[in-house]
Parts: sequence; structure tokens; C-alpha cells
Amino acid sequence: MLRKAVLKQTAFLNSRLSIHRQRSSLINIIFAVFLSLLFVTKALAKEDATYSEVLTQLSVPITQKHPYGKAPDQFYLRWQQQKEAPLVIFIHGGCWLDRYDIEHAKPFMSALFEAGFTVIGIEYRRTKNDRAGWPIAKDDIIQALRYAVQETSFASHRPIAVLGHSAGGHLALLAATQSSQWAPSHKLNVHGLAAIVDVATYAKGANSCQQATSLFMGGLPNALPEAYNNASPLSYQMPSNVEVILWHGAKDNIVPIKQASYPNALVNTVQHAGHFSWIHTQTTAYKTLLLDLLERAL
Repeated sequence: MLRKAVLKQTAFLNSRLSIHRQRSSLINIIFAVFLSLLFVTKALAKEDATYSEVLTQLSVPITQKHPYGKAPDQFYLRWQQQKEAPLVIFIHGGCWLDRYDIEHAKPFMSALFEAGFTVIGIEYRRTKNDRAGWPIAKDDIIQALRYAVQETSFASHRPIAVLGHSAGGHLALLAATQSSQWAPSHKLNVHGLAAIVDVATYAKGANSCQQATSLFMGGLPNALPEAYNNASPLSYQMPSNVEVILWHGAKDNIVPIKQASYPNALVNTVQHAGHFSWIHTQTTAYKTLLLDLLERAL
């Protein structure tokens, strides 16, 4: 049965590669190999992962670290392929809180690099002590994206994939609504991984991340209705060069699955996946996401 599955997937890959023969390259071959391997190993993946398990993963060293501002948290990391490759940009989550920095996401990003992508990971200023994160975090992300897209060598004829996890998904969606400021001529695929989409509704919840929303915003929705409206991706029309893809685990107990809703978005749900499954590289959720990224990059 496994042999038949591999043969079926190989035939599918051959048909995909023939469609893109005019753009054939080493990157296409690498992606095809990864697609085949993922198809075979996906059945062996674990269903869920905890934050502690995310922290135990290993990563490969970054290629460069670039500042985009003067503050210590205004920098982005780059894993650069030697050949021009499709670009993935990642915005980490952590309830917008300063205590959760980019370090926990390095294994996830370096795994994408090992799959053949050039990868950018953005650090940004977050909620700290008495400092609210809004709108500082949003402004940082847009500024970082402007620098990163201009200064990075990548396959510009292919879509840029912008991924954001949890609170990072909220910031990725917001930045996409302002793509004219940082990628006006590029096609963008924006992937929200357990993304917080409706900030005002999320702020009314009882878990610790939901309660951190008012710290990020500087108050509750009833006290700051205009700020919450400005901070909601739902308040803006997505530009025509952007496709939105939302990914959510059916067992996510940090960001409720009802948050996986945005006009004209493609919504993908993975059963048995929790909140951190997306950034653990041995889970079904991660492998499903990677398959999609590779498919879109061919």
C-alpha cells in the first residue's frame, strides 16, 4: 500500500513539474524530493505538541542578523539559500508579550530553510511592563518587512509566503492589508497559523493569552473602541495581490477555532492538533503546512 502511495505521489509530482518546466531548477528538484518524503512520513507524525516540546527542538545557525531600527528588539534573522529560492517570512507569536521572543521559533524557521526556502524571521517590540504593544508591534513589522523584502535575494517571480503564529498571525494579517508599503509588486500568500483575527472578541476571553490582549492594546474594547477597530484585520480590505490562508487545530485551547474566519480566506483545520502543533516540526499539522508551502512554491 505504501509503495502504491509513493508511486501515486511521484506521478502527481511529475505532472506538477512538467507544468512548470519552463522554470525548472535545482530548487524544483529539492522541493519535489521533500514533497515525496513528506507524503511518506506524514503518517508517522505526532498529532500535537506542547510549548515545552517546541523548546527542545534543534535549529541550524542563521546566515545573517539585520537591524531595521535602533531598539534591541528591532531586528530580523535570515537563513539564506545559495541559489535564488522562494521566500518565507515568519512572525512569531507569544500573546504579544515581551517574555516570548523569537528564540522559540528558530527550529521551525530553520526547518523551512532546510526544506529549500530562504527564510526571514522578524523580531519586534512587544508588551513590556507598562508599555502597551499597540501600535508599536504593527509599525515594527511593516518596517521590518520593507527592509527584508528590499535587502533579501530571493526568487521574485514566485509568491512570498508570510507566516504568522498566534499573535504573530494577527500582525501578519494586519501587515498584509498594508502590503502597498512593503511589497506592492509581489504576490503574497499570507498564512495565519492559529491566528488571532478578531482582537476585540479575543480580548473578552478568560485564558492568560486572551487577558494579555488588554495589556497589548492598553485597555479593554469598551474603553478603546477606535484602537481595537484599527487593530483588527477585519477592519480592512485585503489587497488584490494577497491570498489569505488560515490554519487551525481542532484542539487549540489558546486561540478558539472560531477565530479562523476572514473574508475570502481558505480555512484549513487539522484534527487533533493544538496551538503549538504548527511550529513543532514533527507534527501532522507542520507537515501539512509544509506540503502546502512546497506546492505553492513549485
